[in-house]
Amino acid sequence: MNIYWVLPFLGALIGWGTNMLAIKSLFRPYRVLKIGRFKIQGLLPRYQEEIAVKIGKALEKEILNRETMTQHWENLGLEEEAEKALKRFLQGKINRWFLFVPATLQTGILNGMQKVLEKDIKNEIEEIRNGLTHRLIEDSNLADLVGEKIKNLPLKEVESLVFGIASRELRFIELFGGLLGFFVGLVQIFFIFLAGGI
Repeated sequence: MNIYWVLPFLGALIGWGTNMLAIKSLFRPYRVLKIGRFKIQGLLPRYQEEIAVKIGKALEKEILNRETMTQHWENLGLEEEAEKALKRFLQGKINRWFLFVPATLQTGILNGMQKVLEKDIKNEIEEIRNGLTHRLIEDSNLADLVGEKIKNLPLKEVESLVFGIASRELRFIELFGGLLGFFVGLVQIFFIFLAGGI
């Protein structure tokens, strides 16, 4: 029996094992291990604080910026809701104040008051929206808030989260390492064959 045919299987085992070890070393060990002069720690535990700060800044800059928040406020339809609330409020007041006035005259008064107040209401809503957006983005410092939350997440939770989201992809990486190792073993056999070793 020729021992060379073991090479592809050995290569597959090594490829799979090294990729599995590389994926595990993203998180483990959680704490620094000292082996002589060497220090070993998982990639994410080692840089958790820096990663948290960068994610917080990216979130604040790219996702929760002024433009996005303004668009979100507009999509909520606050102006329309405020106009409806104003109309209900005025209708109730007019019905009480002008109890003995005919309904058509009440409607005219309501429409007139609504037109007068509508522009002021829109300006007030715009001012409130801008103030809230400013307070939410600049005053609350979202980057620090998000960064602090991520930094304080237990590493086991982060690991579970990542593996829960990307388990298929990470498994593929492990298996691809095995497939690549198997292929390298076949190439080795080919070169041994060319050299006349088989």
